[in-house]
Amino acid sequence: MPLDGIAVKCLANELNGICKNGKIQNIYMPEKDEVILGIYANGTSYNVALSLQPSSPGIYFKEEKINNRKTPYGFCMFLRKHIGGGFISEVYAKDYERIIYFDINCTDEFSGNSVKTVIMELTGRNCNLIVVNSSCKILDALRHVDESMSSVRRVMPACEYVLPPIQDKIPIEDVQWEHLLKYADFPLSDAIFRTVLGMAQVFAKEICVRAGVDETKTVKNISKEEAIQVMSVIKKTAQDISANTYSPIAVYSNEKKTITDCYCFNLSLYKNISEFTVKKYPLYIDALSDHLNLKNKRAVFIQASDVVRKSVSAHLVKAEKKLLIYNNNLSDREKIDKYKLYGELLTANIHAIKQKTDYVELLDYYTDRIVKIPLDKSEDALKNAQSYYKKYKKGIAAYNYAVNAVKGIKKEIEYLKSVRASLELCENLSDIEDIKKELVLEGYMKEKLKIKKGRKASQPEAVSFNPVKYRSKEGYEIYVGRNNTENDKLTFDYAQNFDIWLHVKNLHGSHVIIKNPAKCEEFLPDKTLTEAAIIAAYHSEARTSGQVAVDYTFIKNVKKPKGAKPGYVNYYNYYSAYVKADELVAKKLRE
Repeated sequence: MPLDGIAVKCLANELNGICKNGKIQNIYMPEKDEVILGIYANGTSYNVALSLQPSSPGIYFKEEKINNRKTPYGFCMFLRKHIGGGFISEVYAKDYERIIYFDINCTDEFSGNSVKTVIMELTGRNCNLIVVNSSCKILDALRHVDESMSSVRRVMPACEYVLPPIQDKIPIEDVQWEHLLKYADFPLSDAIFRTVLGMAQVFAKEICVRAGVDETKTVKNISKEEAIQVMSVIKKTAQDISANTYSPIAVYSNEKKTITDCYCFNLSLYKNISEFTVKKYPLYIDALSDHLNLKNKRAVFIQASDVVRKSVSAHLVKAEKKLLIYNNNLSDREKIDKYKLYGELLTANIHAIKQKTDYVELLDYYTDRIVKIPLDKSEDALKNAQSYYKKYKKGIAAYNYAVNAVKGIKKEIEYLKSVRASLELCENLSDIEDIKKELVLEGYMKEKLKIKKGRKASQPEAVSFNPVKYRSKEGYEIYVGRNNTENDKLTFDYAQNFDIWLHVKNLHGSHVIIKNPAKCEEFLPDKTLTEAAIIAAYHSEARTSGQVAVDYTFIKNVKKPKGAKPGYVNYYNYYSAYVKADELVAKKLRE
């Protein structure tokens, strides 16, 4: 849900309670549209992020470690100069506009103490962060707006600060039924949204749900009793806002594991929908922080994944082009053999070819057929024979090279496809970082290595070993590799000879190990083998497919060919289990 005026009013009230009289100790700007204030208030340090991203504007507590830029943005330097070390005297919002004000008592090196106000406009794609002095003159802004960009107002240094255009709506405490009748032909929820200042459309629908009135019903068709119910809910909401009595919630999507909505009031809309879970929070800023932190983590995860995926795709396209070229060379074998035949026939009949000509017809003693051989009439028969032998020698060398190259390229393509499959199974940023490290070690990606003065460049960082751990219902430990390098370590370093090894058949997937406490050549119970096979199918390309075969054998029957790519193995003396990937089973068994 976008931040509406009601949510912004709630947010400003909570921030005032948290940050009032707090000192701004640090100011960071890791991104061009995000400012982080390090505030110390009431004996606690907070990293308050002012996000001005058009897709997700808001104020929240930053959880992750802040990656500060080596060269700060100009606006960051400006903020450090003007409000760094200042004390926040008050945080507030006026009316129901989506604007939050931070009044800051600063110490000016020229005029002593002064009051400056940081104004955060949370207005979607036009959101901005503006600093004004006590005379309401703009000192600077994150985004400058001149006459060519807007005819309504200017946001430039030395200009007077002017509020954005005010909406022609009514504050919730002043709303009467007569105001809604202005939109008599509109659905009720739409009429409430168009009438009430600072209310999002979702909360307008919530008003209808609380009143027990169909939101799609037009205003002119609302009965008197229904109108009384609607106005009663609106007045109750206005009283809650006035008394700062909020009930913040976040709506979690059970499938995507993300926050779909968060608001300062409970949303009954999601009450009976099984796909969502509603979680209550003591403060709205906590719900908003969880929402934006999860969203930012997801954005970083997707960005990191895309970088690796693009690199893998580029190498895959390159390898497939090479394979096509070499396959074309292999298809030329018949033509190459012709050169050898022509050379042999010319050499065998050299005494019979006395005059120079464009071609000669000779008997092929292999097939007893007449063969027409093109000749260079400027050369004699011997030179033409030598030319054909030279072409044959060159062609057969290219053919033999292509035969060996095709084998290597096919293995490379399979490896890159396995990396791509591993990327699809990544659960967090560290999984992607390990795949990136693997690609760096294999020479597919480059890593910037820090070189200290007088020292050699450090070696690329090794892939960490942190396999996913499960435990079967019968108590057996099950381990799953997250990438090809970890698969090798799991199979050949961590596992022992009589542990059970599983892998989905003829598809890309993780190596799965069941620890065998008996340490003898005896398979574990069928129930545990089935659960491990389901886990192996879940950690493979067959995650969303139907029934699939999963091969299993003892570790001692798994071998790695010399010079093979990470993750590639040969195995023998194996059995197969036919199962279907089941996320619920995997979740229950995961530790």
